Amino acid sequence: VPGVPLVSPPAEIEKPRILWDRPLEGHVYGSALAGDTVALLTLKPGANEWTIEGRRAETGERAWHGVAPGTSLGPEVKGAIIVSGRDGTRARDVATGKERWHFSRPVNETNKNDEALGGFQSPAILDGECLYAADYVPSPKQKDAVGPSTFYCLGPEDGKPRWSTTIPTGTIGPSLAQNRDSVIVVREYGASAVDKATRRVRWNIDFNSTRAPAALAADAAYL
Repeated sequence: VPGVPLVSPPAEIEKPRILWDRPLEGHVYGSALAGDTVALLTLKPGANEWTIEGRRAETGERAWHGVAPGTSLGPEVKGAIIVSGRDGTRARDVATGKERWHFSRPVNETNKNDEALGGFQSPAILDGECLYAADYVPSPKQKDAVGPSTFYCLGPEDGKPRWSTTIPTGTIGPSLAQNRDSVIVVREYGASAVDKATRRVRWNIDFNSTRAPAALAADAAYL
């Protein structure tokens, strides 16, 4: 009817159909899907050791589990899941849980004041050529301080270092972005731009601590 608004009753909000659920033995601190396997990084309340397990995506059945070789899950690389932590970065076969390769940290400083050990956090594959990872190295002298760290390009399939460069501080959490020319490392108390062609730091900027990745345009970085 002209002039009369068309009114229809609101649609009922549907509940999703749960395909399966499985009880877990700890809190989940990371998850990643690789092929037909879901990898979970868990920690039991009050426990000191992290655990990692693989579950079949279609059924939730646990295929393998064990002590986690790190505290941060990275991307999937041709059937392997990347796990990073204090002693380096590893690739675990998602079907069996077996280790494919291990990149050990060349620098392993320890702060005697707070026993901080640092490590790798949230590596990322941005261009298909490198598994980028920035180390987090506590200052060996000053409490609650971060020292000079290293930004690595690792071979995604073998974990071998292809090149590296020094950055002022390390990273915690997701912190990498790229455009055609540069990789932006959002690090503790600042950010650095690493030129992919020269493999050197183009610029550094310092500001308050941040945890979010950068947003990049062709000629600007939004931090």
